[in-house]
Amino acid sequence: MTDRQVVLAEYFVTDERSLLFLMRRDSAAPEVALIDVSASEIREQARKWMAKINCPEPTEQPDEAAEEAFFRPFVTPLASMANPGDIIWFVPHRDIHGLPLHMLDFMGTPLIERNPVCYSPTASIVRYCRGSNSLRRERALVLGDSTDDLCHAREEARTVAEVFHTIPHLSTQATKELVERELGQRGCVDVFHIACHARFDRRFPTESGVVLSSEGTANGENLIVGDILAMDIPASLVTLSGCDTGVADRWTGDDLIGLASSFLVAGASSVLGSLWRVDDESTEILMERFYQGFIAGEPTAVALQGAQRYLRNMSLEDVRDFFEEKHLRLQRAGEAWRARAVRRSLREFARNHASRSSIAAGSRPFSNPYFWAPFIIIGDWR
Repeated sequence: MTDRQVVLAEYFVTDERSLLFLMRRDSAAPEVALIDVSASEIREQARKWMAKINCPEPTEQPDEAAEEAFFRPFVTPLASMANPGDIIWFVPHRDIHGLPLHMLDFMGTPLIERNPVCYSPTASIVRYCRGSNSLRRERALVLGDSTDDLCHAREEARTVAEVFHTIPHLSTQATKELVERELGQRGCVDVFHIACHARFDRRFPTESGVVLSSEGTANGENLIVGDILAMDIPASLVTLSGCDTGVADRWTGDDLIGLASSFLVAGASSVLGSLWRVDDESTEILMERFYQGFIAGEPTAVALQGAQRYLRNMSLEDVRDFFEEKHLRLQRAGEAWRARAVRRSLREFARNHASRSSIAAGSRPFSNPYFWAPFIIIGDWR
């Protein structure tokens, strides 16, 4: 779309009420929407909402929950300024940070079905995310399954590496030393993709990190926030394909500290991270679809929107076709052992979902936001 606009949606939460400031390039002044909701109410409803979303089979669907309805007014004012296809750039505040605003109902459908979305920790960081490196998409450093227990992450890393015509670093090759060496060569990595375990430490956020291989070391080699902040990482995109990688905590005022924000401070233009524990099968599909759009030149937020819409609307037959087609493609390429692994993934998917009453022929096994909504773009949308 040549007429795509960017709408900045910045929140400000007080003890009594909340405000939403809306602005785009052709606006003479920001529009201000008053939301009659206090900070304490947001905190309580956010806790309940996220508890439900974090379960793949909640007793009450998140898109029908009272908590989701509570937060709907936080996106309703967008109707006055954002057209279909416009980029929504959210700048949350206080306990709105970490909420999946893109899955809220907007004019009868989740917002992500209508608009690509990205997030920013603060409005001031926006200008730092829009460097010339935002559009580089040629060279990639790909790590996967550093602990040898994530078969889907391993296959995901191989698939992403193929997109960029490089070799993934798997198992004991996925080390902190490798990351520091490769990223230390300024300008040599456009995309840094990590498909490994991650952990967010709410008590000590600076200890949050990605779990890398610890073979041959006494204390392990986890890549933590402090390590990242000490680096210079002018990458166009850092993808953290693990659990809770987009989660952050307030440090001073509304400044956030977490894996994603630390990569932005270190120089990355944008970070693709997750807001909760992710499902292996759906993440593998989402990432493959995301990079298809990304490498074709789609803006990062648009590529993620396409992947989330695709995953959300997949039928059971579509999921089977995805794994079957990948199985045949790998067989034709002479990678029989990878083809067998994909076949096992298909059997695993069928076994895991066979007992779910919501799964039937023609249904959508990943329609629950737990599967399609965890990943967000943080930083530059381009």
